[in-house]
Amino acid sequence: MLANKDFTSLKRYLERQAAGDVAWFWEDDSGYHEWIAKNQHGYVFNVVKDGNLVLHRATCGTIADAKAHFGIKVCALDRARLESLCRAAIDKDPRPCRVCFARSDSRGNGSTRNLHIPLSPQVYSLLRDEASRAKRPATVLARQAIEDWLRQRRRAEIHEGIARYVAEMAGTGVDLDPALEAASLEHLADSEQRP
Repeated sequence: MLANKDFTSLKRYLERQAAGDVAWFWEDDSGYHEWIAKNQHGYVFNVVKDGNLVLHRATCGTIADAKAHFGIKVCALDRARLESLCRAAIDKDPRPCRVCFARSDSRGNGSTRNLHIPLSPQVYSLLRDEASRAKRPATVLARQAIEDWLRQRRRAEIHEGIARYVAEMAGTGVDLDPALEAASLEHLADSEQRP
C-alpha cells in the first residue's frame, strides 16, 4: 500500500528525476493515451492514491481507458527502469498486474506474449460492449475467444485426420481383423438359429 506521503514523494521525485526514457502523467489523459498508442511494447506503473502500486503492460485492458487524473501513470519501454525508479522514489516494488502478466512469472518472462491485432471499428465496439456487460477487461475476453477457437480448430484437425485414416484404410488388412470377423459371423449364425 502507498501512503499519501509516498504518493506526494513520488510526484516530487518524478518532477526532479524523470529523464527522457521515462514519461509520467498526472491529470493529462490525452498525453497518457498518446504515449500508450505509440509505445505498445512499453510498461505503465500505475500509482493510485488508494495505495495500489501496479505494473502493467502498455496494452493491458485494465488501464486502456484509465484516466490519468485518477493517479500517476509512469511509463517506459524498459520494465527494469520503472521498477528501479519506484524503489528509488518510495522504496517499494509495484505488484505485476494479474491480468496482463497472467500465466507468466513475476518478471513477465513466462509464456505470455503480446499479439497486436487490428480490429475493425465494428468488432472493436462489439468487444468493448461485451466487456462492459461482462464486467471484464476486453483483453481477457479476446484472449478467451482466441483460445476457444484454437481448441476447436485442434479438435477439427484431429477429427479430420482420423476420418482421413479411416477412409484410406477401409477394406485393407488394417481395417479387417479375420479373427474378429469370424467370431462375429459365428455369433450372428448362433442368434439366427435360436427361436
